[in-house]
Amino acid sequence: MPRSKLRLMINCWPRGLGFQIAQVIETETKYQNELLNQLEETMAKAQAGVKTAMKRMSKSVIQNGSNHLLHVVLFGILFFTLLYLWAKFLR
Repeated sequence: MPRSKLRLMINCWPRGLGFQIAQVIETETKYQNELLNQLEETMAKAQAGVKTAMKRMSKSVIQNGSNHLLHVVLFGILFFTLLYLWAKFLR
């Protein structure tokens, strides 16, 4: 919509209505800004929490990484052995 039409529409409103609309818009803008600020704070806290958790997980993986790999290999060997025995006895 062209600005000239918008200005014409605003000028046609009863006196004081434009001021009331401006106040409503200003109030809504303030509310949205506060909400956005709270969201930014929440995101910053969440990022800090994730960063801390990642550091802890990294340390844990470094300390127990080889142990985890051993468990995975043993599980694979056990699984395929049981699968082989099951297939052999079904014949």
